Amino acid sequence: DILMARAQARQRRDPYVDVCFFATVSGSGAPEVRAIALRDIVAQGFALLINANSPKWQQVSANGQCSLHLLWATVQRQYRVYGRLEPMEAERLHQYWERKGHASRLLEHYYEAVLPQSQPLPSRDALLEGIEELKQRYPNADRVPLAASLRPRPADFRVHMAAGHTDGELFTWLS
Repeated sequence: DILMARAQARQRRDPYVDVCFFATVSGSGAPEVRAIALRDIVAQGFALLINANSPKWQQVSANGQCSLHLLWATVQRQYRVYGRLEPMEAERLHQYWERKGHASRLLEHYYEAVLPQSQPLPSRDALLEGIEELKQRYPNADRVPLAASLRPRPADFRVHMAAGHTDGELFTWLS
């Protein structure tokens, strides 16, 4: 069971327990993979917060192709996940937003107001100046409103589980 494996990985302080690798397909058909935060795993699916201005969201919106990979080496489990992305209900979105720290909330607004996510930065100083301006506007986390460009999507995925053998090198795929 994936929930039990995640609980065991968390107990063993697996460094990737809250990370998944999100794969999409670019407009030219090239695969792209990046690590993103895995917010939650619930009956409705896997909760991801994806900025609407990010290339990953643009790719999924364009072609619907994506998958997740979860790797919890401390419990010898990995999962490949395929499915469709669906909008997260507003109440759940607000719960995840409330969990975000001040800096993380400011960064979401930076993507909206200054420079879209994954765009080349003019300089480190430009990033810090933009964040500082947002800090002046929103001095603490409670005052930072939900970013309009945040598009959370829990995925309604089919899960393929890999159970690790004791030698840690071989995996048997289960459906």
